[in-house]
Order: sequence, then C-alpha cells, then structure tokens
Amino acid sequence: MSLTKRQKLVLETLLPSTPDEKLKPGIEDVAFGNFYKNFEQTSIWQFRFTFKLALFIAIWIAPLLRRKIPPISLYDAPERTEILYALYKAPINLFRQLMIMLKLVSSLAYAPDSRVREALGYPYKESFAKLEG
Repeated sequence: MSLTKRQKLVLETLLPSTPDEKLKPGIEDVAFGNFYKNFEQTSIWQFRFTFKLALFIAIWIAPLLRRKIPPISLYDAPERTEILYALYKAPINLFRQLMIMLKLVSSLAYAPDSRVREALGYPYKESFAKLEG
C-alpha cells in the first residue's frame, strides 16, 4: 500500500526540499517510497496504525485547530507548516504524540540518506545504501 497525495504532502511539509546548499534534500528526495515499503512489511501493526492515524489527524483535524477548513492540502506550504505546528502545540496530548510519530517515521526515512548524513557530519555506513534504493 502506498501513501496518498495528501499523506505525502504532510510529510513533505515536515521535511521539505530547501534551497540551503548544506542540507538540500527533502523527504521526497530520499527514497521515502522504498523506506515506506519496508516499513509496511516489517513494523508491528500498532506502529503502522498509529502512523496512519497521525496522517489522518494531520490532514483532517489539524486545520480545525487553526480555524481552517480541512483538508490540509487546500493550503500553501507556509500555512501547512503553521497547521502542523498547531497540531504539535495542541492542548490535546494525543495530538502532540501523533505529531511526534509523524516526525519519528519521517526521520527514520530521512536520516540514512548519504547527503543528509554528510550535511550533518555523521559517518555514512554502506549498510544504509540498501535503504536508499
């Protein structure tokens, strides 16, 4: 199962491609599809369910926290960032935890990329190559 356009948009909002030469790649540049295929096959169902729930909340509920009409895909990148930040600062603990889940899973896909590790000054291991695709 692959992600929908709206789900991908949420992840791209979390980790966008930037014009910064030091850390340029975004989530769409680091073979997230390969990671997600592996994630779907190997993670426990509770982890997969929570990630999907977090994406659902980010798409349909988070805009309501900013008094906006859902879904999040109606808005441009700066507004989507503010919407996700509202989810992170929500008074409901579950929403904050789900935002952390989104950050965790996207970071697991992002961190093994050789360009990201080089930009951050971390050594690159050859075992990461299979994760990049």
